[in-house]
Amino acid sequence: MVTKNLFAIACALTLSLASAKVFALAPAPAKSPVSLTAVIGSESGKERRLEGHPGYLGRVGLRGGQKVKVTLQCPSAQKGDAVLVSSLDGGEITAPAGILRVAPDGTVFFHFRAPGLPGNYRVLVQFAGQEQVLNFYVLDTEHPNNNPPRVKIVD
Repeated sequence: MVTKNLFAIACALTLSLASAKVFALAPAPAKSPVSLTAVIGSESGKERRLEGHPGYLGRVGLRGGQKVKVTLQCPSAQKGDAVLVSSLDGGEITAPAGILRVAPDGTVFFHFRAPGLPGNYRVLVQFAGQEQVLNFYVLDTEHPNNNPPRVKIVD
């Protein structure tokens, strides 16, 4: 008798599962990359423009201790969005008081002061659910052969 009841329950479950509909959420559509442009300006007024690529904004050469102004040009549709900027390897980031936000003209700016030691110093820019890295390379003035080729220098 117990075997008949178990068999009946198993058959009922099988039939109910076979007729059940399975619902799944569709995967979220992939976000199209937001293109950023960076303009690195020195205190002398010289500028270097870097065209952003997905995940990478480019590399700029600096002297040890040099301070530059970084202006990011974002799509104007992103105005008011928060932008997070952080130094991953050293260097000092200063920004206007409060949270960095995209201005109505699509710009965001902050200052970066390079450390005194030669090497690569990354700045992470988080914006619109994406991350991009801006590389500052402090030039080795005592051993110029140690510097990477084709680095754009901001004097």
